[in-house]
Amino acid sequence: MSKYFSGIEIKREDADEVDRALKGAFVDEEVIKDTAPSIPEDKFEEFVDNTRKRFSTLNEASQLSESLLIFHEMMSDDALRESPEAYVHRFDDNNVIDNELSSLYGYVSLNQDYRGNIAVVYAVHIFRAKMADQERKPVKLGIKHIEQIKRQYFKYRTLKAFKKNGLLEEIKYI
Repeated sequence: MSKYFSGIEIKREDADEVDRALKGAFVDEEVIKDTAPSIPEDKFEEFVDNTRKRFSTLNEASQLSESLLIFHEMMSDDALRESPEAYVHRFDDNNVIDNELSSLYGYVSLNQDYRGNIAVVYAVHIFRAKMADQERKPVKLGIKHIEQIKRQYFKYRTLKAFKKNGLLEEIKYI
């Protein structure tokens, strides 16, 4: 998996500045990952339904299950089946609304063997933060911080979490 994220470079200066700006924020962060080496074709949709239940919000579950189902449909295309890279997909969705930040960043890979069984690998990083001062009043971020968060910080937190979970060897800083 690390090869699919190895090309991402993080600007350390931006990540450090946003870390300072987010000091005191309520942060909820998790990595959900799984490997299913051999799912029979007729049980695939059941696997997707069970996978959806591992997520705390509908948006997060929908992103992953939609990716799984799209790639499952693509597997019928013989031209695509020749390349294992065709079944690797990175997705991301991030929002900065007022004093709330959220990010969903992940990886999905499918492969079908000669018996028709499907191997699935996925890892999803979910990040939520709510900005508040010591008196629990909302804090608004400046335009500069919002841009740094959207361009760099969500990816940085994802890579940091993947590294912590053994899914990535190193983070490339520029």
